Amino acid sequence: MPRKPNKEVLCDNCGSSNEAKHIYSAQKAFVGRKIVDLLETITQKTLPINLGLKVCFLCASTMMSTVGVIERTQKLVEKFLAMPLKKPRTSGHRKRRTMICWMLSLVIIKKTIL
Repeated sequence: MPRKPNKEVLCDNCGSSNEAKHIYSAQKAFVGRKIVDLLETITQKTLPINLGLKVCFLCASTMMSTVGVIERTQKLVEKFLAMPLKKPRTSGHRKRRTMICWMLSLVIIKKTIL
């Protein structure tokens, strides 16, 4: 029996052509999280539920990694902000402030890359 030809679908993010089974729509879950939820976390914007987005496995994986970095950085910053302020020593206080600024800039850079 002849095989059916595979339907190719383009990824809206990278433009690669993939089999339909390797494409994730906005509502499809990737590692337990919907693609639209990943995009909302990355962009910090509310997206419509019926978003007609399609991304390939590689792009979905990259988005998942980016969300992980963002969430870990947010926890780190919250942890530092929750710490009681001690009498600042010039070098220690400056290092802490520099680290927080560096982590926030990392989040901003990740957002602009995607």
